[in-house]
Amino acid sequence: MHGRASHPDAAERVSRGFDAERPLAGYAALAGAYAVLLTGGLAAARRQGGLLEELPPADLAVLTVGAHRLSRTLSREKVTRPLRRPFTVVREDAAAPPAELDERTRTDRGTVGRAIGDLLTCTLCLDQWTASALLTGYLVAPRVTRTLAVLLTMRAGADALQLAHGRLAGPAGAGVSPAPAAGTGVA
Repeated sequence: MHGRASHPDAAERVSRGFDAERPLAGYAALAGAYAVLLTGGLAAARRQGGLLEELPPADLAVLTVGAHRLSRTLSREKVTRPLRRPFTVVREDAAAPPAELDERTRTDRGTVGRAIGDLLTCTLCLDQWTASALLTGYLVAPRVTRTLAVLLTMRAGADALQLAHGRLAGPAGAGVSPAPAAGTGVA
């Protein structure tokens, strides 16, 4: 026998190694909370007659970009650090884009705290939550949610323009103030 069939317990050993390092009970608690929140939001939308028959492509695009921007805001930006601080630690030696931090999960917070830290440091993971929140908001309060999603989409566009400008202008035009000249206190 070759490949997997010759080592039936290899996958189990790999799985045990993965499982030993992950807060699986915390993940289960978060999955349960997510299911309850999404079910409650969809039930509220249904009571209001707001379940989708179709979603206009422009709204889909704005909600999608908005969910992405909201995930990055919650999981990476310096100004939202106080929300993540109980669950994460900043990686001081890691390079991060301007206005963002690179963080890792704190390991001293128990299984639910570690799971929250993993969620808050994973933009892909957080996308599911932000997309669900924006969609539920769109179903329950479409005008308010569309306005918020437009704002987030505009922010994503502005971020892209800032990054493009910084690359084109180089360090002098990247929006970073130069350090003061030595001994003068003036740049």
